[in-house]
Amino acid sequence: MPDFKSRIRTLFSGLGYEKNEEPLFMAGGPDKYYKILAYALLIASSSILAYTMFLLLQKRNIGLVALMYGPSQLGVVFMTLAIACIAGIAALRTRVPFFAPALIPVILLVANCLEFFRLGFGNGFSGLWVFVIPPLVYFIAGKKIGFCISLAIFVAILIFIFFPRLSIYYYSKEKIPRIITIYLLLFITTHIYEYISNSKEKNLKKLNKLLKTERDEFTIIKDSLKTGIFLMDKDLIIQDHYSCLLENTLGISNLNGRKFTDLLASSLTGAEISTISDFFDMVLERRFDADMLDDINPIQELNYISNEGGAPKTLRCAFAPINRASGETVILCNIEDITAKVELQKQFQREEAKHQEEMNTLFEVLQIAPEVFNDFIEDAEYEFETINNILKNSRVSSKGTLATIFQSIHAIKANSIILGLNNYSQKLHEIESYIKDLQAKADVGFDDMLCLTVRIESVMGDKDNFRKSVEKIKAFSIDGVRKNTADILLENLNRTAERAAVSSGKKVEMDTSGIDAAAIESAPRRLVKEVLLQLVRNAVFHGIESPDERLEKGKKESGLVAVSVNIENERIHIKLQDDGKGLDFEKIRQRAEQMHLIRKNEKIEDKNRIYQAIFIPGFSTAGSEGVYAGRGVGLDLVRSRIKEHNGTIKIQTEAGKGSIFHIFLPLQNSEEDN
Repeated sequence: MPDFKSRIRTLFSGLGYEKNEEPLFMAGGPDKYYKILAYALLIASSSILAYTMFLLLQKRNIGLVALMYGPSQLGVVFMTLAIACIAGIAALRTRVPFFAPALIPVILLVANCLEFFRLGFGNGFSGLWVFVIPPLVYFIAGKKIGFCISLAIFVAILIFIFFPRLSIYYYSKEKIPRIITIYLLLFITTHIYEYISNSKEKNLKKLNKLLKTERDEFTIIKDSLKTGIFLMDKDLIIQDHYSCLLENTLGISNLNGRKFTDLLASSLTGAEISTISDFFDMVLERRFDADMLDDINPIQELNYISNEGGAPKTLRCAFAPINRASGETVILCNIEDITAKVELQKQFQREEAKHQEEMNTLFEVLQIAPEVFNDFIEDAEYEFETINNILKNSRVSSKGTLATIFQSIHAIKANSIILGLNNYSQKLHEIESYIKDLQAKADVGFDDMLCLTVRIESVMGDKDNFRKSVEKIKAFSIDGVRKNTADILLENLNRTAERAAVSSGKKVEMDTSGIDAAAIESAPRRLVKEVLLQLVRNAVFHGIESPDERLEKGKKESGLVAVSVNIENERIHIKLQDDGKGLDFEKIRQRAEQMHLIRKNEKIEDKNRIYQAIFIPGFSTAGSEGVYAGRGVGLDLVRSRIKEHNGTIKIQTEAGKGSIFHIFLPLQNSEEDN
């Protein structure tokens, strides 16, 4: 229960006392009635003091009181009361314990009222002052002291009534029941009121303490959250209270009163912001349940850029409608910075993809004989060395450099396809696409060539990893019969035909019975391998028909590709023959016209002129590009490599019967080439 000092401080807060303290009775301070009472008590104390001083100076007779007390004695009584009241008011403005000073005016007032009751001035009317005692002492001194004083006064009243000798005025029997009844009624009523008031104050204090505790706990929880939480009204305005982390998450300070969609201006387009506004309308109107709202949330994962600058972030946003006590529906927003989590997930995916790629590569390598794979590594290193030399040669034009690099990359890709190195083939294919884009540009700059070099270095690194894998396999493998050059070539040719047939949906049989091992040993190994692989692939993709088409023509379902390598007249004779459809003259002519190699509808009597077009860089009759064909670089590579070794190439073709390629190379020791 509040003490007297708290009560009076509250009562006199209207006079300016302790303005910085929270009022006792209610938030917002005492009302105007408390202020009026405070001023009235101050005026009354001043008036009593002034009147007392007047009596002392004038020494006038004041009627009936003078019979008992003279002016001097009465003035002393009045002055004592006035000084006690003023002293009490003055003491209210101090920090000293106030219980004893508070009792002084109370006891004086009670004694005065009790004396008035004993004297019975005005035919007993002065005794009515005792009825003021219960409410007044309860208010000033509180329930316990008020009860004791009020009870003591009631006992004194009974003594004065039932022992007339102690009282100057005699109360009649008619007045005694009324006096006792009224006093008891006031006493009991005041006590009940004070009890109820104290109970309310205790409950209010307990509730305020509980609310304060919960508010403090909520504040701690709010400030400790790892996400940004805030409320947003129907106009999408951020409300006053939000978690501390929100400003750090959005990179913006003083968010209260700002429109949420305005904060997204740097992250979203106008159309996207309009879509989000429509989504918030659906949230406020509760058109869908929580799960559906999460599914259609357009910024569930937002790539955020602060309007005030800063690094881009990835935010996860969630929204839910809630109702306030006023009935207003607002949106509870939860924003979490998941930038680090997303980056970690991406890094994990990259590592997982890299690990998977390494496992696939190792599996692919394990399927290949070490000699065959070593042959691939040596050829790849030769092509990379060619690329390195052409890049260092400043006298070669950028177009010429790109053409040479394109051929070398294509050669490596062709060999990797044979071995089933699909991931590696795809990377090389992407480099081919990039080179082709550069070739289409009018001017190839330094940055373009630098980017190309970086890509090539990447696949060179993969090649080195292949070599390490082969060395590990060799270290754990048991030495057996090693394959010679001819065996390795035959395996590569069979792999090439098989993979090309699977890719094109055809059936092919390889006939390599005409290959002379002695001729292979005497021929430039790399050139023979490169030429035959390109011609076999070209024969399967462009020469051999589909199984259904071959059956319609009365041919066997499987096409035949025959290869022979022999020594004739001090020359290496390489022959590749297929039983396919032969070179399509009209199709080659149309493509040559499209590439402006010949004029449209130009009469050409010598078909060899048309057939020469298939060796032009970029020439291809394939309908689309792919990893296996369509680049127009295969036969161009064959002609260029044969020309480098002073060789010749001849073609025989017959529609519906097939084609024959004859390659003649000077006889030389294969070790020189290797």
